[in-house]
Amino acid sequence: CNIKGKSSYLVLRLYPVEGHKDEYLGLVQNVTWERQREDTLKKALTMADSANKTKTRFLSNMSHDIRTPLNAIVSLARFAEKDADNKERLLKQIHVIQHSSEHLQQLINDVLDMSRIESGNLTLAEDCFSLNDTIDAIREIIDPLCSAKKQKLIFDYSGVKTVHIK
Repeated sequence: CNIKGKSSYLVLRLYPVEGHKDEYLGLVQNVTWERQREDTLKKALTMADSANKTKTRFLSNMSHDIRTPLNAIVSLARFAEKDADNKERLLKQIHVIQHSSEHLQQLINDVLDMSRIESGNLTLAEDCFSLNDTIDAIREIIDPLCSAKKQKLIFDYSGVKTVHIK
């Protein structure tokens, strides 16, 4: 219904008049406010549901991302224990353990940043980085895990034109 240029919601209820056949008492009630409130609640529920699904997806992805460097740390610590006599291999494994630990720490910091995002207190900073260095760091973490499973990891970024991101 359109009253004074504004949309309104009206409910018409008809009640039979007792003792008078074919006579009814009509009651019209403006329920615009209730309808608007219901629509607002539906929108809030939809937004909350969407936020919940996003958090669930984020936590699922993050738990997988955390597992990767953690597995590298555990595996390389075992390899280092076995290679204690080979100083060169031992130092290389310690380097990857350190790098994996730093990566794991950054992932955990990212999870903690979720509370800052929700409270509106997150500040983004632009920073330059080398894509090649980033890919090499990822390779250092994943290569030992692949080797342990007798898998081969291949990175092909030959088609990438920009390697220094500004």
